[in-house]
Amino acid sequence: MNRDAFLTRAQAAKVVGMRESTIGNWRARGWMSPEGERRHLTVRRRKDGTLGYRLGDVLDAERDTRNNPKSRRGGGRVAALRAAGDAEPRGAKELPRAGHEVLRLHCPPRPTSLSALAAAA
Repeated sequence: MNRDAFLTRAQAAKVVGMRESTIGNWRARGWMSPEGERRHLTVRRRKDGTLGYRLGDVLDAERDTRNNPKSRRGGGRVAALRAAGDAEPRGAKELPRAGHEVLRLHCPPRPTSLSALAAAA
């Protein structure tokens, strides 16, 4: 893997499994490294005018954010609580993921043709 490759924001978000807005926030605000210093993504303007984000920085930001006990993302916070002797945060419970699979259970299928649309009416 070439950590010096530059990706679009959408590609970077897909690689680390986060939203595109998170990638933009890491660029604008930075993130805290394990050493306690604030780091920012390395970007380069592409020929089409969009920004390219360095893959190595994106992977580092995701790892550091996931492992940061103060972060709202990842298991770092729960891991820190477990290390302190508190098995789970108070009031924590496993919730189902709100995704397409949940929506499919509650929404009727969309009609795909005019005949199906007429039959539904």
